[in-house]
Amino acid sequence: MRPTMLCCRHGVLVLVQDHDREGLQAQTRRDLGAAFDQAWARQLHDPEHGVMAGVYCLGQQLERQLQAPLVNDDAGNGRGP
Repeated sequence: MRPTMLCCRHGVLVLVQDHDREGLQAQTRRDLGAAFDQAWARQLHDPEHGVMAGVYCLGQQLERQLQAPLVNDDAGNGRGP
């Protein structure tokens, strides 16, 4: 087996045997997958700029409207049902 130069996660070059490459590739895929999932979750749930920003904005507007006191336009004008 001949040694192969690979770059590790922390930027340090190491000599790795060919049979170790498969395990390193699998670990790299797991690490990249986890990093992607974290970035996607942040982008999805960012209340100002994320994918769900419009939904959060509408939800806040609805909550404000539900908490506001009701105004009765017919009260005191002498017109009744």
